Amino acid sequence: MFNEKLTTLHVWLLSTAAFLSGGAAFVFLFHPEYSEGPYANILALGLLFTFIIILNWLKVPRHNRLQKISFAVVILTGMPSFFELIDGNGFHVFFESLYATVKLFFLNLDTTEVPFSLEIARWFAVLFILSAVLNKIYNITTETFKSRLIGIVGNHYVICGLNEAAKELALDLRKDHKKVIVIEKDHQNEFIGVLRRNGAVVIEGDFLDYRTLEKANVINCRHLLMMTKNDTLNIEALIKTTSIFKQRKTFTTRKTRCCIHIVDPKFHKVIEEFEKEINNHSKTKNSLDLEIFNLYETTAKVLFRHHPLYKHKAKGEAVHLLIVGFGKTGQHILLQAARLSHFMDGKKLHVTIIDKEADYKIKSFRKRYKFIDRVCTMKVITKDVETITDLTELRLEETKPITYIAVSLSSDHIDFINGLFFWEQYHTIPVAIHMERDVNIAEWVDQNVKQFKTMYRFGDLQNIASEDVIINHRLDELAEEIHDYYCDTNEGGGPSWEELSLFHKNSNRAQADHIETKLNELNFHKKRRDKIDPQKDEIVDEKEYHEALEGVMEQLAKSEHARWCAFHFTNNWDTKQTIENKNDAKDNGRKLHSALVQWEELAAVEDLLENTNYRDGNRKTVKNLYSLLKAKGYVVCRGKAG
Repeated sequence: MFNEKLTTLHVWLLSTAAFLSGGAAFVFLFHPEYSEGPYANILALGLLFTFIIILNWLKVPRHNRLQKISFAVVILTGMPSFFELIDGNGFHVFFESLYATVKLFFLNLDTTEVPFSLEIARWFAVLFILSAVLNKIYNITTETFKSRLIGIVGNHYVICGLNEAAKELALDLRKDHKKVIVIEKDHQNEFIGVLRRNGAVVIEGDFLDYRTLEKANVINCRHLLMMTKNDTLNIEALIKTTSIFKQRKTFTTRKTRCCIHIVDPKFHKVIEEFEKEINNHSKTKNSLDLEIFNLYETTAKVLFRHHPLYKHKAKGEAVHLLIVGFGKTGQHILLQAARLSHFMDGKKLHVTIIDKEADYKIKSFRKRYKFIDRVCTMKVITKDVETITDLTELRLEETKPITYIAVSLSSDHIDFINGLFFWEQYHTIPVAIHMERDVNIAEWVDQNVKQFKTMYRFGDLQNIASEDVIINHRLDELAEEIHDYYCDTNEGGGPSWEELSLFHKNSNRAQADHIETKLNELNFHKKRRDKIDPQKDEIVDEKEYHEALEGVMEQLAKSEHARWCAFHFTNNWDTKQTIENKNDAKDNGRKLHSALVQWEELAAVEDLLENTNYRDGNRKTVKNLYSLLKAKGYVVCRGKAG
């Protein structure tokens, strides 16, 4: 962005350049008799300064410095030389000199009189051309060599598609010196140079081409990420990649985690069927691990991870979430809130939505998430938020007081203006404002955090498109431990983590995401053992944890069951109404489960099934939380998370 690149030094240099070139032009225009001598050099110097500043803004790579220097020398020595040789005055001389200087880059010199300064200019023009050719050869050979070397070693990251999110993820991986290969078809993509300067390999080619994928050695990569904004294109890339794995001649114990960006939930069914095909093929079953993600959902997850819904929730008070703007981000904020807002008090989440197209959007939303109304209550206000001057007319708190506001409209500027408006009305409760790119406003909010202590910004791609968020090894470690505990305590055991479907892996991840909410209910929080500060953190031992559960175990178990139901309902699972035999608890193909009922109804369901106690399973989940965290390097600390 222009504002990011325009430093104070650039301002001073540009001012100097403008003054020199502008002053010289003024002299040429009104005093042509001064067209010779130092004024010509001043003009050339001004043009040189301006050119160098523009190159700096464009972030010319370091290995292009020879081109910059040779170009500058040609301009600095060529134009003054031609000023002396060309007859005339004023702007005529200037443009003729400029034209003659430019022709030097085409190895064309019209004059037979060649002073020493012009001799320097024409040889530096040759040097410029040679350096440009050598630089192109360097780029091609270096990228090829790097990709071949990384491919031989393996254990690298391959990113298909280069957009702003992909760039941020690649840069984040490079901070930890991870090996990164990015495949991008557009040779003019503005992020290619940035990534190459930071050590990433960029293959300029089509990731739907087998040869390009083989060049990136996807078979030996650690992670493969399809990150374009086009769901269909990402699925095509997945199909092409899978075919390469199927054709491999040797087996390997190395497993590639394939993360595919899918926004439209209608494609989830396609991915689930494709996952079955992968798991049924001998060469892909143990070599590909499929995962779906989308940046809108990720944005909502990071928002509630940093600023949880319970942070300002009063005891016994229901969460009332106000969503201003119901686009893709706003919709995923609702979904994530519906999956997380389950507390001991059993109060149901209430959501108010304000959007000028709310009626249409909520209708479309309910069509995609058929059972959302089982998880939360909703009030919809169809109104352009920018026309609102008095919030009292909307009767927002007619049923429940607002406890959290999330603003996500059409742009950072509009989000900030309207977020500020709501903050002025509700400055004691959290107001989260979606700000993806406007660095200046975001920095201003951060610098005035004391004044705007309940105003938060979210959605910054540097925080969203990172390894910790998109790949998130630690969440998977907890999720896998949750599944292992289930298998150990379940009489019939269960499949391994690798054998689980994508949906069931996500179910375990959702349970891991809710751990902090449960701990908060007990006035505890989790922290990695290596991040403990002995002076500030008071560690809770296992005995204290179980003592804290006394009297509240049943309420926490109920909240865990409600959370589990919400996850299934928001993934379009429904209650299985008939149980034909004692092993007929669920139907994965039709997305039906007999336990998707109220807590009080579980006893009747358990009586119809063999060796099944859903209620006790939820109690064990809560009870086992301490040992689960301990096994993965976490400790439980007293007090709420900072």
